[in-house]
Amino acid sequence: MPVTLSPVFQRITVLTDLAMQGRRAYTQTWLNRELSAIVENTQNRHGKAGQYRAVSENYLKLLVNYTGETPPPGSSLRCVPVSLHDGGDGETLDAIAVRISG
Repeated sequence: MPVTLSPVFQRITVLTDLAMQGRRAYTQTWLNRELSAIVENTQNRHGKAGQYRAVSENYLKLLVNYTGETPPPGSSLRCVPVSLHDGGDGETLDAIAVRISG
C-alpha cells in the first residue's frame, strides 16, 4: 500500500520550498554589492584556512574568503557577496563573499 502525504505535510513542503526560493532570490539581489558584516566564527566546519562565517547588515549568512590576518569574532568588515552558496556541504549559508576591508 503506497504511503500518501497528509494535506498538512504537503502544505508544509510547499511553503518551505517557497521560503527557500524567496531567500535565494533575496540573496541574489545582493550579489556583487558591498556590504558590512560581523564576523561570527573564524573556523568553518571544514577547518579551511582563509574562510570564516559572517552575518551581513541585511542578515545574509556569508562564508567570507580572505587573505591576510584573521579577524576576531565580533569584528566588523566590508565584503562583497560574489556567488550563491549551494548548500551541498550541509552549511546553512546564503552566499560566498570576498573581504575587501576591515
